[in-house]
Amino acid sequence: MNCSPTLSAEDFGKLHNAKCELHAVLQSLEGVVHDRLYARFSKALADLEASLAGAYAQDEKVFDERSTHYRSVSDELNAMSIWSMYEVEDLRQPHPYAGAEVVRYLGKTVQISGTTYVDLFRAADQAIRLSGDGHHVFIECFSQNGFALELSTGS
Repeated sequence: MNCSPTLSAEDFGKLHNAKCELHAVLQSLEGVVHDRLYARFSKALADLEASLAGAYAQDEKVFDERSTHYRSVSDELNAMSIWSMYEVEDLRQPHPYAGAEVVRYLGKTVQISGTTYVDLFRAADQAIRLSGDGHHVFIECFSQNGFALELSTGS
């Protein structure tokens, strides 16, 4: 190669999934194909894994930094829920849901008190508390429906 390409998160995800699929295929070929062919496939997979090691390390570092940030904000809010929208880099930044006024979850509606992700976190946490759902506390996504954000959670 003549450059140092940068991969999008989507392309990195596709590479990761392809690597996992190749690993599964390789396992199913053991004892089925000739040993030399199996060894070539194994080497190719090992080279792919080695070449992605740096990207995995970078991804893990970002994941850890974001997790620490989310925990810090959660502690400030005394939240029972857990922010799990890892595409959000900084919860103190404005959220993209223009016109959103409330968060809805399991029949409960909570007013959003500002325009940042922290404000969404606070409203979502309150909606989860009001719902009585102590199991599905991972805030995974919002779907905008007019002035309302429908909260989706996980466990």
